[in-house]
Amino acid sequence: MPRIIHRGRRTNGSRTNGKSARARAVPPRKPAGNYTVIIEDIEALRLGAGIEDTALAAAVRRLRAGALVNLTFLPHPEARPGQTLSVRITSRKGPTFRGTLVGRPTSASLAGLRVGAALRFTADHIHSILKPAPSDTCSPSLRTDP
Repeated sequence: MPRIIHRGRRTNGSRTNGKSARARAVPPRKPAGNYTVIIEDIEALRLGAGIEDTALAAAVRRLRAGALVNLTFLPHPEARPGQTLSVRITSRKGPTFRGTLVGRPTSASLAGLRVGAALRFTADHIHSILKPAPSDTCSPSLRTDP
């Protein structure tokens, strides 16, 4: 079962002063062995660089099951750069998202991370949105046509 470490923020939303905090891992659908991975707190990096992405924040608030997002994974806290992989959101409860890994890691240091692995993360970990969840009625803010 992969163990997930959220970098820079505890799962209850309290800051960890830049230290990695261990989060509860969701049991994977396929056995992946005992594996530790860090999901980078991309929001802390943006804020540290003076970047405030309000458009992304608004889009993240609208995310729901079925959407594809990118998260950056690190094999250990000092690893730079990480590898950005696609994750499909399977559920959302408050500020916590659950999802399954869709992209296959190419980095040898992330080889233990398998497609289909279950993950838990927050909005602070979302690097970008690949595809919003399909909807019955497409709202103007989610349309992709010009």
